[in-house]
Amino acid sequence: MKAVGRDIEQGSYAALWALTAPEITEKGQNGFYFSDPAQLGKETSQASDPQLGEALWKLSEKIVKEKIGDDALVDWKTR
Repeated sequence: MKAVGRDIEQGSYAALWALTAPEITEKGQNGFYFSDPAQLGKETSQASDPQLGEALWKLSEKIVKEKIGDDALVDWKTR
């Protein structure tokens, strides 16, 4: 299946590059989005919408608790 005109191999290049490139640490780019190797991507307006992010987080918590149980999630700040 192709997403945005790329096959699986082509689509994996940026992620593999980011996983192995020393520049990520050197430039403090951990967590950045790359559309191609060494090419910073631009996030969509949806990706930068804090209300959508909060809604996704709450939905994700709900699904995890339904599937695994109420005690499945641990607050990482208290560990």
